[in-house]
Amino acid sequence: MRGRYLWRRGRMLLLAVAACLVIQAEFPPSVWDGIYTEAQAQRGQAAYARYCASCHGAKLEGTIDAPTLVGSDFTDDWDLTALGDIADEMQISMPANRPGVLSEDTNAAILAYILKANRFPAGSKELPAGADPLRGVVFATRRFGQPESPTSVAVLPQSVRGLR
Repeated sequence: MRGRYLWRRGRMLLLAVAACLVIQAEFPPSVWDGIYTEAQAQRGQAAYARYCASCHGAKLEGTIDAPTLVGSDFTDDWDLTALGDIADEMQISMPANRPGVLSEDTNAAILAYILKANRFPAGSKELPAGADPLRGVVFATRRFGQPESPTSVAVLPQSVRGLR
């Protein structure tokens, strides 16, 4: 009798551990996981002001010559993209007047600043330099596993709400 009880408990424990592993493995790392530090974002802000603001605007708002780097226009364009692709784009094509001149460390700091400006949380580890370490990190406009925001749900007119 005791053996059967231990067997059941062991199976339940094994199933609980397996479920936790499946849930954890279900969602890839994303920009919501605190993938840059505040200090790195501060360095990025200074580098942005020096190398990027003349085209993208002092507040990342975009200009006639360059797109915005903050807000839904930016985040929706890159939603569900590997962060490595964004890092690649920066390394290859920015700054526009001298593409590829910035180091991978400088671009990582600028990307950290862009993430901060878009209200993604900071963490305890710096964003790695280069595109390859970022290939598995997803730029996502909302946290995985979270429902759509209430503002994205259609609001029905009063006359339709009462119908069943």
